[in-house]
Amino acid sequence: MTAPASDGGASAPAPSPRSWPSGRPEGARFLFVGGCQRSGTTEFTWILNAHPSIGLGMERFKRLARPRTVHRYRPELFDRMFAFDDGNTNVTPDAPEWDRFYRQLARKWPRLRIIGDKVPTFFGVYDRMAAAFPDARFVQLIRNPLPVAGSWAGRARQGRESWPAENDHLAGIRAWNEANAAAVAMAEARPERFLAVSYEWFFSGDRAALDHVAGFLDLEMRADWATAYERRTQHWDRRRARRPALSAAEADAVVAGIDWRAWEAVRALMRSA
Repeated sequence: MTAPASDGGASAPAPSPRSWPSGRPEGARFLFVGGCQRSGTTEFTWILNAHPSIGLGMERFKRLARPRTVHRYRPELFDRMFAFDDGNTNVTPDAPEWDRFYRQLARKWPRLRIIGDKVPTFFGVYDRMAAAFPDARFVQLIRNPLPVAGSWAGRARQGRESWPAENDHLAGIRAWNEANAAAVAMAEARPERFLAVSYEWFFSGDRAALDHVAGFLDLEMRADWATAYERRTQHWDRRRARRPALSAAEADAVVAGIDWRAWEAVRALMRSA
């Protein structure tokens, strides 16, 4: 997960560590963004947060978005959005890029209309999240399988402590299948509250994709938001040209592991949206 450059431009001074906001913006609605890891959820969140009315955390309460702990994921958490000593995340302002992210968020926090969080694995706890946040909306990023599996494989080869070697292309396609199945189930159970977004469409820079998301969120389109979107998606041709970091044998294994029924159902879901 990397932090793109700021879209904020000139702005008010950042709050000091002792002046982080507390409480929730009055009347704010909840939005949660998920998707199989390596499906663009981080960049998608930066783009969403470029709208002055949207403010999502970056895996702010990720350690609660698991089957064993999701019962603790409740609206009251967002009263302490900036209390990073709660142990619910490792994405904190201690790192310069996330310090910038959260300072931008803090500046507009009192005026937000939509708040929430981005955690890729939300798809594993959709039902319980939907029950805890009865008016929330959910967006899931859907990316083609080979780039996802290739990204998992590339990370696994790097030997980082944060990405175990067993999280390879085969683990990636298993998680991708699970995410697709969860998207189909969520769309069937709560169609008015769920949107599946194609990674390839959204990051192609097609303004219609941003309009589509804005419509789902009942938000007005703004020129500054559209400009931020265009800037962040301007290198789509370069991104699309990257070849997945997979050998021929690995690619064959990924294709063999695809749950084609769920994939076709997700593709139909995105076509009909």
